[in-house]
Amino acid sequence: MARRLTRPGPARPGARRPRRARQPAVRSPVTAAHHLSDRDRLLLAFANLSRHGIAARAGRDRTGQDALAACRLWAAKAARRLGGDPEAAAGRADGVWVLESQFHDAFTGEGELTGSLTVTCHGDSAAEAAQAALAAQGLSADVMAFGLLVTAS
Repeated sequence: MARRLTRPGPARPGARRPRRARQPAVRSPVTAAHHLSDRDRLLLAFANLSRHGIAARAGRDRTGQDALAACRLWAAKAARRLGGDPEAAAGRADGVWVLESQFHDAFTGEGELTGSLTVTCHGDSAAEAAQAALAAQGLSADVMAFGLLVTAS
C-alpha cells in the first residue's frame, strides 16, 4: 500500500511553525544610482581605480608628499602580493589623490559638490584612467597640468 505524503507539521500539537524570514526589498541599480551623492560617486570611482592597479586616496593625507608615499607603499604591497618586484613597482606607482583639507571643504553635509575639486594625479596613465572612472560615475573632470579638476555633471 502506498504511503500517503503529508505536509510537515508541528512536532507536537500546539507548537508553532517557524516563520520564514522576510526578504529585504531589493532596489534596482538604476534606482540606487539616483540616490548617490557626488561624494559617494567620487569614492566609487576611486574604488574602481584601486581595482585596476592605481592607488586612489580621498581625504586621507595632509600633504602631497604623504599621499605620494602612501601610493608608493600601496604599489609595493600589491607587487609583493602578486609576486613582483616591490621596489620597481614603488618607483613607477600610479596614483590619484585628494588632500584632506580639499576633500572636506568641497562637499556639503549631504555630500553634494559645492564647486570644483582638485584631484592630483601621478604616473603615466593615472589622469586618463581617473577621468574615465569619474565619467563612468557621472562626474565631469577636466585634465589640467597638475591632474584633474572635477565638477558635478
